Amino acid sequence: MTEYDLIVECGILIRRAFEAPVQGAAIAVKDGAVVFAGNASELPPGKAARTLKLGNHVVLPGLVNVHTHTILT
Repeated sequence: MTEYDLIVECGILIRRAFEAPVQGAAIAVKDGAVVFAGNASELPPGKAARTLKLGNHVVLPGLVNVHTHTILT
């Protein structure tokens, strides 16, 4: 049985552009890395130190603006 640091349960997970959103999703984190992101029913069984239940909320990857002008920083 796998041990996770964190499991996030959410209503909808958007993984990639142009890919259908995942309904009833889960994200598992272990040692600071995402080790699973998909349908909660497909999550390998395991225990989590912490579980975050977001209900019907949507989870999507962080959006980062990497465009910068170093002379302005």
